[in-house]
Amino acid sequence: MGQVIALANHKGGVGKTTGTANLGAALAQLGERVLLIDADPQANLGEAFGLDDDTAPGLRLEDILAVETWSEPPQVWDSRVDPDSGEPIALAGGVHIVPCTDALATTSASLALEDGSEQRLRDIVDLYRQRYDWILIDTPPGLGVLSSMAMLAADWVIVPARPADFDINGAVKVADLLEDEIVEFNPDVQLLGVLIGQVDRRWNLSHDTRSALRQADIERFDVEIPFAVRVGSAPRYSAPTVVLEPDSRVGRAYQRLARDLVARLAAEIPA
Repeated sequence: MGQVIALANHKGGVGKTTGTANLGAALAQLGERVLLIDADPQANLGEAFGLDDDTAPGLRLEDILAVETWSEPPQVWDSRVDPDSGEPIALAGGVHIVPCTDALATTSASLALEDGSEQRLRDIVDLYRQRYDWILIDTPPGLGVLSSMAMLAADWVIVPARPADFDINGAVKVADLLEDEIVEFNPDVQLLGVLIGQVDRRWNLSHDTRSALRQADIERFDVEIPFAVRVGSAPRYSAPTVVLEPDSRVGRAYQRLARDLVARLAAEIPA
């Protein structure tokens, strides 16, 4: 049975999509079967792997959620069309993806009006569990319908955050939502911890962030993702940094995170 992780933070711009793409590819580099689900209507996760409406027409998450029940796992994407040759090529890192478009926002608003629809993503994810070792769900900013659906479908939650007060406040809000509401409907979900990214050792903010998390009694990962300007340009190459530059500081950090996660969850060690 695959492990399902939602990456969520109330704050936007904290690295949820970057973290989902790089962690997923790093897990795939270890030989794990990985499915990424883009539950953010900004649709950046699919675009980061070269999927867009022109090169990958077909089912998106909004189409999948619009169907009340599925008897078989819906179609996923394992390749994209090379813009030069027109031939299909495997997605970077060997991951598979369920992409979305901005139409997902409209779909989620409609689902919010339907009784019981909050469990629909969970039912779909359960169909994928037998086929994948890891299912990572990228979520939008805020704690609305899509973020709640992702956490209801997840076994674990990772909160990406930069070393900044607003990001940590967003992490606290996720922790509170899990404890106060989500566990009522998904009692097995647990917070794996806060993944601090865009860390520059020259800044004191990183130390302050760690102190703030300790005061809030929220776990954090030992691995921290270094700041690197080139990470922002990785999507233009249809691949995350861990694939493009595996020996870079960022690449090595995600590789270590992937190894730690495999060891930790395989042994079912609590945070």
